[in-house]
Amino acid sequence: MAKLPASFRGVSFWVESSDLSVGRRTVTHQYPQRDEPFTEDLGRAAREYRFSAFVLGDDYIEQAKKLREALEKPGAATLVHPEFGEIQVVAQPGASMSFSQSMRRVNFALAFVEAGLNAFPTPEGASQQASRAAADKVSEAAAESFEDSLTLDNIEDFVQDALSGDLLDALDIISNSEIAKVLDFADRVSDLAQDAIGLVRGGPMAFATKLMGALGLSRLATTVAGWQRVGKSLCALADDLRGDDEEPYFSTVKPKSAEVIESNRKAVYSLCRQAVLVQAVGVSTLIGTDVDSTVASSSILPDEGETVVDSESGAAQVGTVTSSGSFSTSPTISYDEMLEARERIVGRLEEEMLDVEDDQVFMALREAATAVSKDLSSRAEEQARLYDYDAGAVLPSCVTAMELYGDATRAQEIVVRNGVTNPLFCPNVLKVLNE
Repeated sequence: MAKLPASFRGVSFWVESSDLSVGRRTVTHQYPQRDEPFTEDLGRAAREYRFSAFVLGDDYIEQAKKLREALEKPGAATLVHPEFGEIQVVAQPGASMSFSQSMRRVNFALAFVEAGLNAFPTPEGASQQASRAAADKVSEAAAESFEDSLTLDNIEDFVQDALSGDLLDALDIISNSEIAKVLDFADRVSDLAQDAIGLVRGGPMAFATKLMGALGLSRLATTVAGWQRVGKSLCALADDLRGDDEEPYFSTVKPKSAEVIESNRKAVYSLCRQAVLVQAVGVSTLIGTDVDSTVASSSILPDEGETVVDSESGAAQVGTVTSSGSFSTSPTISYDEMLEARERIVGRLEEEMLDVEDDQVFMALREAATAVSKDLSSRAEEQARLYDYDAGAVLPSCVTAMELYGDATRAQEIVVRNGVTNPLFCPNVLKVLNE
């Protein structure tokens, strides 16, 4: 394998020799009255990289300054090792520089230690349970607010017809959405629409409860799927449920009836939006877990992937078929993608808070936004980061995957994450995981 040109933070240097420290972390316990000790294995030791390096040329002073500045910047960065490729490392203190004016050369003694991941033991599922509990509170508060806001007594037939039309319009938006079809709740919502006005007459709370149940995604919680994209689609669906396209009633009916129609319409669309957001909060607890992956997320929208049916169980798995025909479901969610999902869902909850007038719904939404933020923030710390990888040429995704991970089956991960049109021709610079 040819040697790679060495660099740190994109600043190149020449290497005379390099050393790599490897091994295990151990503690040896010696006990009284016992000849044999016990050596406890505490895990792999951090890999340390040391270089005897130099820069040279007419601009050797400028090159040396750039490398010095790169070494003094905070945080982890990419080191290109001549033999082992790209590694995320932190520069160690004590690097030395020595100048040779006659040779227009600056010698460096460099030391780096692998950055690794900021992963600490955490109470399993505690923050996720808080988000699920907050979703339940939003569901209950939304149903109660719908019951209190809806006017059904002493209203004219055309007011009731307007309510029926608004219910059907809102439910049609949900059932006709792409995410409803992919996650298979379109039929349940359509069935609910057939008797929507009858259910509302029987009791607004009963209708609201059935709507929440029709949208429920808990049955899919163990299905391999791209849950971060599900969250994005649900937030987009909530934005569609504004009722802004409906014509207001002003001069066509008397003011009191128009006020009731508009109030009922607002109640209907608010309930539907909040029902969708309840599911978005629930989905947030699956983002970044073992059932989530960037690769599998490509099939959340039908035109970007395939739905694969397990030949043994007959159950549909949302995933991606790779070019080799294998089914890829390996978790590949990054820190950056989890924070993006957090900002999207929390932002949509905060927008909804600005629209609600019911204090109980407002407080439930605020609690949900806080819970989602804490959960995704804490769990994101355990994930690998994304960084820009410059392949230096237009290459097939399988070649890039092999160079980065030693695993050509991860080619689809690179294709999906970067929106590559043709996997045989990936752009020079790609977003890839730091592993």
